[in-house]
Amino acid sequence: MSIENPELKQDIEEINKEGWEGNAAVKIGKKEDMPNMVKALETEGKAEDVETYIRLNKQIVIPAEDFNRLNDELDKYHKVTPKIGDFYFMESALNVILIYFFDKNLNLAKVEFGTHEENNKVSSMKDVAGFGYYGDYQRKLSLQMRELGFNQQTNEKGSSIYDVLDMYQREIKNMVKEKTSKEFDF
Repeated sequence: MSIENPELKQDIEEINKEGWEGNAAVKIGKKEDMPNMVKALETEGKAEDVETYIRLNKQIVIPAEDFNRLNDELDKYHKVTPKIGDFYFMESALNVILIYFFDKNLNLAKVEFGTHEENNKVSSMKDVAGFGYYGDYQRKLSLQMRELGFNQQTNEKGSSIYDVLDMYQREIKNMVKEKTSKEFDF
């Protein structure tokens, strides 16, 4: 289920990313997601293994219904066929690997992995966390994800994920812009 009010959705995402409002811990989400959200807050997002880290830190980027609607707008050569567990390595900032994947409900989700020893939050990945080059980290992460039942996909399909992400972000911006212009009517 998607949040209809884009401003509210953005506020919720910002609050949940930080998790704090003054001295109080704040998390907003579905009742069934609360145990993982609380645990992520208590552990500062750290985990012993990749599976636990993903469960604690995944963020829904595009709900399944919105992804399918926007994906249908792509031409047949760029469409993505969402399958549970398909994942894509995406380019990200230095010392960070960004992974997009389809969760059990076919929502497009993401999770960031810090590849440097200072921002790595997965204990089982410490041996490959280093400075700069993160190829060893990515290879080990890919192997562990495949062992968990994930299926790595090609960068070609990953670029189509970016197309849908871009369409979704433009749609949200247009909704916010339209709502703002309607509210500010003299």
